[in-house]
Amino acid sequence: MFLERMLIAVREGDATAVAEYREEHERVREGIAFLMQRQFGERLAPFDTTVLGEALYAFYWGARLLKLMYPATDPVAQLAQVQKVMNHAFGLERASR
Repeated sequence: MFLERMLIAVREGDATAVAEYREEHERVREGIAFLMQRQFGERLAPFDTTVLGEALYAFYWGARLLKLMYPATDPVAQLAQVQKVMNHAFGLERASR
């Protein structure tokens, strides 16, 4: 329903609804960045955690949309693979087992 409402708001030019979406987007993006900073700490120093948080939020929405279009898709398994890649890249292999 949320996605549907946002698509309608954008199509109809509902500036209030679009602004609310942007605010929610920023809160989630910043929340993801905060949680990543807490988990990976200084290992994230070379990265823009806000942009990385936004990328992971985009993954979330893409995985949800793909699940709607192709129900056999497994977004939980996809996320597990992303987590393994990140844990490996940041030297936390034990956490992914």
